[in-house]
Amino acid sequence: MAFVAMDDLVELEVEADPESGKPPLLLINALGTNLHLWDGQLASFRAHFRVIRYDTRGHGASSVPRGPYSIERLGRDALGVLDALAIPHARVLGLSKGGIEGAWLAAHAPSRVDRLVTCGSLPKLSPPEMWTERAAAAREKGMTALIDGVMGRWFTEGFRATHPGKVQPIKDMVLRAHPEGYAAVCEALRDLDLSETVKSITCPVLVTTGEHDPAVTPAKAEAFAATIPGAQFRTIPAASHIANVEAKAAFEEIVIGFLKP
Repeated sequence: MAFVAMDDLVELEVEADPESGKPPLLLINALGTNLHLWDGQLASFRAHFRVIRYDTRGHGASSVPRGPYSIERLGRDALGVLDALAIPHARVLGLSKGGIEGAWLAAHAPSRVDRLVTCGSLPKLSPPEMWTERAAAAREKGMTALIDGVMGRWFTEGFRATHPGKVQPIKDMVLRAHPEGYAAVCEALRDLDLSETVKSITCPVLVTTGEHDPAVTPAKAEAFAATIPGAQFRTIPAASHIANVEAKAAFEEIVIGFLKP
C-alpha cells in the first residue's frame, strides 16, 4: 500500500502489484466501498494482469475532503493514479460509480484506456432528489441509517439469506465508510450526466449489469451500451448490483474474457 497525492494534494491509498510484464488492470470501486471490494477477484485477475486498485477520495484510507465532488474530479483521480505509477495505458474495470469514472477516463484520456468494462453503471442517474436525500442522511444520521437499503439493492434476498458470510464483509465495509465521503460522492452522482460524453469513447467497451439489479436493469444497461460505438453488452446471471460477489465465477469469466485480448 502507498499514498499518492493528486493535483489538489488529496492523498489516495493505492495498492499496485509489482511490474510483471502483464498488462495493467485498474480497478475502480463502488460508492461506499474500498479497494477490498475486489479481494475475491485477485487470484483470477492476477493470472492475467498487473492489478492496481485504490480507495476513492472520501473512502477507505484515502483523504476525506469536504464535498461535493464531481465525476470529473473522480475521473481525474483515476488518471492521477496511472500517472503516479507511470502507467501509460491500462485496462479499466469499474463497478457502479467506478464504471462511470472509467467511462469519463476513456472519453477524456482515450490513449490511457485500452479496454473498459463497466458493471452496474449508467451515464445519468435519476431522480436527483434521491441522491440529495442520501447525502443528507449520511451526514446527519451516519451510515447505519442507510445500510439496510443499500444491502437490499446490492444483493438479492436469496443470496443474503444463503450467503451471509459473503454479504457481511461488504456490509461492514459500507458501515465503516466515512459519512462525508459517501455524501460527497452521492452529490457527484446527483449531478452526473455523461450521456453525450460517452458517445466519443473509442476503445473497446463491455457494459454489464446483474440480471436482478433493481437500479441498473439489463434494459437500461443495454440502452447505455447502444450509445457507445461498438460497445458490447452482457448480463451477469443470478446477480444484483454487486455482481462480482454474488456471481463471482460468471463475473470473472465474462470480464476476463473481454479484457484479455
